[in-house]
Amino acid sequence: MPLSIPGRTPYLLSRPFIIRDQPNNASRRLTQQDTTELVRTLTPRDIAILTALSDYRYLDRDQVQQLFFPSRRVSQRRIKWLKDYGLLYRWPMIEPPGWTRLHSLLLLSPRGARVLSACLGQDARPLVRLSHDARDHCFNVAHDLGANAFFVALAVSSRPVAGEGLYHWVGEDRCRRILRDDAGRRHAPAPDGWGRYLIPGREITFFLEWDRGTESIERLRRKSGNYIRYFKNRREANYAHVLFVFPSPSKEAAFHKRLADELPRDELCCVFWTSTIQHLRESDPRGPIWWKVGRRTPSDGTARAPLGSLAGRPEHGYSAASCIGKPDWWDRRLGGGQV
Repeated sequence: MPLSIPGRTPYLLSRPFIIRDQPNNASRRLTQQDTTELVRTLTPRDIAILTALSDYRYLDRDQVQQLFFPSRRVSQRRIKWLKDYGLLYRWPMIEPPGWTRLHSLLLLSPRGARVLSACLGQDARPLVRLSHDARDHCFNVAHDLGANAFFVALAVSSRPVAGEGLYHWVGEDRCRRILRDDAGRRHAPAPDGWGRYLIPGREITFFLEWDRGTESIERLRRKSGNYIRYFKNRREANYAHVLFVFPSPSKEAAFHKRLADELPRDELCCVFWTSTIQHLRESDPRGPIWWKVGRRTPSDGTARAPLGSLAGRPEHGYSAASCIGKPDWWDRRLGGGQV
C-alpha cells in the first residue's frame, strides 16, 4: 500500500489477513549483560517507539514513520534493526479479497517489553503481560489501527500549526481501566482512546468512539448512555466531548435521531459529536467535520464545526512545542504521549 496522506485517516474496509512471524529471539529471556548492552544502544527515539507500541498495542509502519521519522527509508532501516534484535514484531498484512499488501503491523515483543521496562526503571511484568496479550489476542487489529490512525492524523496535521497540537493520547486499555476503577465495570464508558488537544489559551479533551459498522445503533445508544450516566450533572461536564466516527452518513444520521431523545432536557452532561470516515478522508480531524448531537441541533448535518471550536478549559501550562508529532518531541516527552 502506498503511503497515506499525512494528516488524513486511512480506513481498512475488511479484516486483514496477518502473517504472524514470531522469531525465537523475540521471546528469549535476557541476561543482565544483554539488557545493559541493549539499553546503551537504544536512542531516545527507539525508546519512544517501544513506549508507543506498549501504550497503543498496534501501529503500522506508516503510522510509526509519520510520528517518528523524516522518510520512509530511514524508518525501514531502524524498524528492521529493532526487529532483528527481537524488540518488536513486524507482521505482514494482506487485505482480502486478493493479495493487496498493507503496511506491516508492528507490536511490542516480550523481549522488547523487558528492555523497555529497564529503560524506564519499571517492573517488567505488567509490560510483558501486555505484550503477550497483544500478540496472542489480535482479533480486532483493523479496529485498533483505525482508532490509532485518527490520533496519528490529528498529531501530524497539527505539526506545522504554531501553538496547537495533540499533547496527550491515552490508549484504549489504560483509558478503560481508569474509567472502570471510577465508575465500576458495569456502567463505565468504554472509549477507544482519550486525547487532550491544545489551542492558544484553551485545551480540548475528548473521548473517541471508532465504529467500523459492526455495532448496532441500539448498542451504540447503550454505550452513549454510559457516558450520559457518568457525566450527568458533573461540574464542567460540557468540557467533556465524545467523538463518534461512523463508516457511512446513513448510520451517522440514524445515531443522531436515536440519541437526541436520550439526552437530558437541560443537556447538562458530556457533548456528543459525530463525523464519518469520508469526512476524515477529505479533511484532517481538525477541520469543520463535527456534527453536534443535541435536541435542537439541525438534523441535516450541514452545521458542522471544526475541532478547535469545541468548548475547552483554560490551558494548564502544557507546551505546544512538546506535543506528539512535533519535531523531536520524544526528547521532551520521555514517558511517551500518555504521561
